[in-house]
Amino acid sequence: MNSDSVPQSVTHLFGLLQQRQIDYLLVGGVALLTYIEGRNTQDIDLIMALSSLESVPEIIVSSQDMYFARGEFEGLQIDILLTDNPLFDKVRQKYTTERDFVEQTIPTATVEGLLLLKLYALPSLYRQGSFARVGIYENDVATLLHDFSVDVEALYAELSAHLSTTDMAEVRGIVAEIQQRIERFQQPRRTGGIKRDMECMPMTSRHLKYEPLELHLRSIPQDIEAVNLTFTEVERILGTSLPDSASSYREWWSNQRDTSKRPQAHAWQSAGFEVDTVTLDKTNGHVCFRRK
Repeated sequence: MNSDSVPQSVTHLFGLLQQRQIDYLLVGGVALLTYIEGRNTQDIDLIMALSSLESVPEIIVSSQDMYFARGEFEGLQIDILLTDNPLFDKVRQKYTTERDFVEQTIPTATVEGLLLLKLYALPSLYRQGSFARVGIYENDVATLLHDFSVDVEALYAELSAHLSTTDMAEVRGIVAEIQQRIERFQQPRRTGGIKRDMECMPMTSRHLKYEPLELHLRSIPQDIEAVNLTFTEVERILGTSLPDSASSYREWWSNQRDTSKRPQAHAWQSAGFEVDTVTLDKTNGHVCFRRK
């Protein structure tokens, strides 16, 4: 789902929440859609009190624990971050703004609020070995840090009340690595002493888009020589849609000697893979990555 193909159920959901005067905050991938282009998601993430959730029986809850609930509304997956978690409640109260989405004004987390939630989740995702989600979250963090001016130290101060010392150290390390990548893309590159405009482009969301694929491929055990993925699985890893050219032109999947202008090739080749075979099809396309 992207901003141009929003199911009618999303409009119905926000209309219902407004009608019932439910106190909620939009977070997750759909909230990111209001700030950056290209983010793809298949569900809705909301911060909400349990009592508010119980006021919307149309959301059919399938699972629930102390801080999270998952449900369904008209075929749409709804993930609820419950305000019993102190950080979730803090984001709902302090890091909120209003953004226009699906022709409505929606209470939405600020950039700082989205970053707090992403960074808060990352240490746990690493412990779970959820590498695909780690890649998506780190890509979101990198894009927001690049596109917006953020006081990172203020985020650390907020998170320190909610994470252990060990987890805070890991968060700082993750952010430091992301900032180093941003700086590398922003530094001018020279070839033969001549500055080239295309090579000096600053990093954009497009450059970061394929990092989750690189992280996913790097996580593959060394004894596995080939990885087969459908285009749908690649999109799930990226957290966004592939361009139309990926299902129409074999050249899009070609391996490159110089990957500076082909961020997708840079992703799989930096992870130690090359494209072996690819089947072009909008619905059933798939690709085989093989170790170099």
